[in-house]
Amino acid sequence: MAGPVPLLNGAIMAVGIASQPWTYFQWLAGILLAYCVRTQALKFVFRRRFGMWL
Repeated sequence: MAGPVPLLNGAIMAVGIASQPWTYFQWLAGILLAYCVRTQALKFVFRRRFGMWL
């Protein structure tokens, strides 16, 4: 669902409407990485608890 955000941000920056600071992209990458790690950890816990994945 968040996939179009970086693409649209790049397109907006290309036409010069707005420009994001580099710290924005660092935070974005950190948040996405944390989300992926948390999701994998919860899937692991779920599989251990119930013995199968959905």
